[in-house]
Amino acid sequence: AGKLHVACIDDATRNGVYYSAVDPWCTWSEPMNVCSPQPEPQFSNQAIATSKTTSKVCITWEFSAGAPDPGFYRESPDGGATWGDPTEIPWPDAFGPDSTESYHVTAFYPYYDAEDYLHIVTTIMWYDNTGAGFIIPAQIWHWSPSNTPEWSRIRLAGPNDPANLLAPVGYVVQDVVADAMT
Repeated sequence: AGKLHVACIDDATRNGVYYSAVDPWCTWSEPMNVCSPQPEPQFSNQAIATSKTTSKVCITWEFSAGAPDPGFYRESPDGGATWGDPTEIPWPDAFGPDSTESYHVTAFYPYYDAEDYLHIVTTIMWYDNTGAGFIIPAQIWHWSPSNTPEWSRIRLAGPNDPANLLAPVGYVVQDVVADAMT
């Protein structure tokens, strides 16, 4: 068995995503805050991925008190021994010029492919010009700096196809769903 990589949060304050490792089993390394100088998440939405071909590790988080909410990642090339700077990922152009894209607290997940390229899959929500936030239509997007273009939309589930939205997503208010489906 190998090293266990962990992305954890200070549950009491929600003011930190920390990297720690277990190696050997039951021996934890000193937790290291991975966010600084970027904003802390303010919600338990961190994720971690490791490469199956190299020693790369990636931690992601989304700043859930943003409006819009930016997303960040931080990568280690050597199994957590050293880390690059936290990097903000720009939003895709998902909803057009009269809205502002935002990441949603429910999804901002990294992974490495078989060729060791970093990928992030995320849910995109939007804010209208009044500052109101919406999760419908729901959009799932894929980002990778190794792709051209870096962004591609995986799926759109909109109000005109209610079979795709059988339950509320995140913190949506039922009246918003009913209004959007009419």
